[in-house]
Amino acid sequence: MGFWGLGVFIHMNEEAINIIMDALIKRTRAKLNLPTLNATRQAYVLQILDQFEREHLNNPGKNIPLDLYLRYFFLNEKSKVDSVDREAIVDYVHHLLIWKGYLNAICRKPMTWQTRLKAFLSPDFIEQQQNEGLPE
Repeated sequence: MGFWGLGVFIHMNEEAINIIMDALIKRTRAKLNLPTLNATRQAYVLQILDQFEREHLNNPGKNIPLDLYLRYFFLNEKSKVDSVDREAIVDYVHHLLIWKGYLNAICRKPMTWQTRLKAFLSPDFIEQQQNEGLPE
């Protein structure tokens, strides 16, 4: 078994692969060092994701990128959301969209942003990545 790294095929045994997988899991945990998600932030995260998805489904061909959508959203909510909350909300929105496919595989039906967020915040979110039964 092996993989391509730095343009060279690297042949590795099972133990080396397990060491690399453990390192990747630790790095993923470090990347997920997100700020605290209080009720207000959670409500904004869910509101943004629901509205963004609804606009993309209802207006094909007139979609705007997420960063531009967030800019307009926070301009409208400027007096209600301070910069610390805004940063935390944006971090959660980006992580949830990045992990959307994986979250769809592990969360319960019906799939809503609330169920995806619940799966994302669950303690075994990282450990489920090693589940061989999940699609890649």
